[in-house]
Amino acid sequence: MYDLQEDGAPVFALVDDHVHSADLFARTLHDTGAVVQVKWLGDADRAIIALESAFDARDTSVPDLIVVDLKSHSSANENFLQQISLPAKAAGIPVAVFAAGITPEKQQRLIEAGAAAVFERHPDRNAYRREVAQISSFWVRETDTWPIRA
Repeated sequence: MYDLQEDGAPVFALVDDHVHSADLFARTLHDTGAVVQVKWLGDADRAIIALESAFDARDTSVPDLIVVDLKSHSSANENFLQQISLPAKAAGIPVAVFAAGITPEKQQRLIEAGAAAVFERHPDRNAYRREVAQISSFWVRETDTWPIRA
């Protein structure tokens, strides 16, 4: 797994079913010039355990942004959001969803389930890169911790 190790860099926790997809996200984010550390948490079950532990510890293991990229053809993203959105919000951590096939209705359901933002995962490499860059830009615009951690 590609993992940028930058002291003091913001941490994006990535919830993704597939290590290859997670690696592509991390490499693409780095290629956009974003100086962040991507921590792949694995699938939803593993991520829930890791995030709940981080929230309970209230230490530096708490990420700055949670990016959820689970199976788009199911309700996995919504189910995960329903479990994690309240503790993430209480901790001041935005949760973004990165998924394929985003319709206006699907976007609304994800927002209602707790996503702070929804980004579309495109099969075209250039479009994918632009959307990944938008995730980083979203975090910079929307977070209160950016000036402190970056």
